[in-house]
Amino acid sequence: MAITHYLTIQVCKRVLYDPDYGVVRSTEPLSITPDLPIKPLCLFGISVENLPLKLTEFHQQESENISLSNFLKAFWDRSYRVYGFNYPTVTGMPDILIIDHRSKDVIQDAFYNWLELNNIKYMFSDSKDKKAIAKFRQHQEFPHTGFYEKATRKNSYIACKEEYALSVDVMNYQEQVFNLVRPVKKNLNTLIEYQEKVNHIRLAQAGIYNDVKLNDLAVLASKVDRKLEDAYWINADIKNGQFGYLHNRHDQDIADSERYEKSAFLAAVKSLPEIQKENIFNDQQISLINQIKKERFKDTICIDDYNFQDMCYRLGFTNSSTDRIFAFNVNQLKRSEIIELWSEYSGGGDVQFSCELFLPPWQKCRNDKAYRFFYLYSGSNSIFFICEPESAASKAFDNNDCLNHMDENKFSILQVNEKVNTALFDEMLLNNRQYLVFMALEMRKFHSTILNY
Repeated sequence: MAITHYLTIQVCKRVLYDPDYGVVRSTEPLSITPDLPIKPLCLFGISVENLPLKLTEFHQQESENISLSNFLKAFWDRSYRVYGFNYPTVTGMPDILIIDHRSKDVIQDAFYNWLELNNIKYMFSDSKDKKAIAKFRQHQEFPHTGFYEKATRKNSYIACKEEYALSVDVMNYQEQVFNLVRPVKKNLNTLIEYQEKVNHIRLAQAGIYNDVKLNDLAVLASKVDRKLEDAYWINADIKNGQFGYLHNRHDQDIADSERYEKSAFLAAVKSLPEIQKENIFNDQQISLINQIKKERFKDTICIDDYNFQDMCYRLGFTNSSTDRIFAFNVNQLKRSEIIELWSEYSGGGDVQFSCELFLPPWQKCRNDKAYRFFYLYSGSNSIFFICEPESAASKAFDNNDCLNHMDENKFSILQVNEKVNTALFDEMLLNNRQYLVFMALEMRKFHSTILNY
């Protein structure tokens, strides 16, 4: 097994510089444009395959006399302690170095010569390599400071608008303070490989300078980038040892957090199939949902108050007098999300009737997969939840996390109506409105007249 490391060079989205504030850390990845009033820093990032270990180093883009090779040498020469396993340290050079292909144009030939001098094989990442992309992306996370070294007068300086400003040097030092690896069981093979080489560690040759040109580094746009708007500076809290940071869209975040339907709303639009969305939302609202999707269903900030309340109304969150019939594909929902969705449609557990529906044993679903079907009737809501047996949603139903779900009610679909077409039952419920309405009416008939619920 070869030890593999991942190297990237990027323009920062969350770490910038303003002479009035010092190093500015943003709560959101910002859209880096020429008119941005604060200048982004650049970063070097190195990480280890199959091990939660990485190092990030920040630089001003116009900085000179920078050494990418010295950055790597420092990482490879260092010993990291291993927590909870019988392996003393993680240290040494990799067998293979995978370099972010987007960094190719800024790395100088001298750097590749240095790698060859150290007998390190290298290759460039592929744009379709999801593992590499994930490794590179983690260096754009919000850099927390103060965990290991608290902010003090000694390690800060006075800027025009921040009394305890953070410098690039201190930022890098705080990154380097971390020296502990907290592996899990799946990391064991990599730890073993490091351990087997512990007695044959090769030290990297001295690094060289000017082996990278940051001025040529291009900005990599992303779907999650945000414009700088409604930004608010949170001053350093020297009492708790925390440096200041920038809270982008501060007022909007506060307003968004106060939307009590927010969690259920995000779960609903995340799991509602496109065809059903088209039936209840207008084009503008669908566009807003697509924006939320691009931002990984993080918040509802992009939706104004009028549209948010109207969409909640259309989903049946704020109106109990109109029949609402939906089928949700909750397969990808987290436990907390399915609980929120259930709570919203059951009025906090006010369940008139619920059950699990079963297909006939000979009937299959899409792609020959097994699905589970749950039904809820509460107020005027007839809701179907569809998921795979091993999903978080499925476990939430089994563990009684969905308040007052009548788990003793288990019915064959043919018990409800023997004439029901069960072919592609999941697909029909999710994507055929006429079939969905028909099934909801049949279920209501069944539990209200036959079962007297």
